[in-house]
Amino acid sequence: MTEPINLTDRVVAVLAEHGVRNVPAAEVAVLADHLYGEVELAVGRTLSAGLSEEQLLEFERCIDAGDEAGSNAFLQREVPNYREITTRILDETIEHLRATLAARYLGGSQ
Repeated sequence: MTEPINLTDRVVAVLAEHGVRNVPAAEVAVLADHLYGEVELAVGRTLSAGLSEEQLLEFERCIDAGDEAGSNAFLQREVPNYREITTRILDETIEHLRATLAARYLGGSQ
């Protein structure tokens, strides 16, 4: 089973790197949810770019049926490096957040 991505701790750490502390948990959750959505879209675009229409329909059927085991099996078979792709996109998204905060709070010095 694939572990869900939890961005909350990473968001708090990046905020703290830039001196932004004591952010209410609700605000961190909103930011983490937004980043999760961005990651999900980017991963979906990247993974689907290499799939045929037939493969996309097969995967969509698994998703629509709530078949997590089938979805994972499909990804392992058709896109064996999907975990690396997901990790790369997640890291890029966190780096974008880091750069945005650096520009805002440190005048772009990082």
